Amino acid sequence: CNALACRHGNLAIDTVDQRDLLERLQRGLGLRERTIIRMVWLEGRAYHEVADVLGLKESRISQMHSDIMVFLHEKAVFLYHADHESD
Repeated sequence: CNALACRHGNLAIDTVDQRDLLERLQRGLGLRERTIIRMVWLEGRAYHEVADVLGLKESRISQMHSDIMVFLHEKAVFLYHADHESD
């Protein structure tokens, strides 16, 4: 996976701008949360694989992923409004 062609499900990071956005969205996440995002979205790993690497239960990875998604959604909305405030 490189900055121009990362894919996970419906997520497609196909431009440098999108990669920059992902980096901006991840600010505020801890190392464990960023690791989950990297492994699941960019490496296409299953929750059980992430759980093995992080020494957690698969159900905990699922819950953390859900929490991360809420955080990223809220931050994306904030960044969108901040970036378009002057429009």
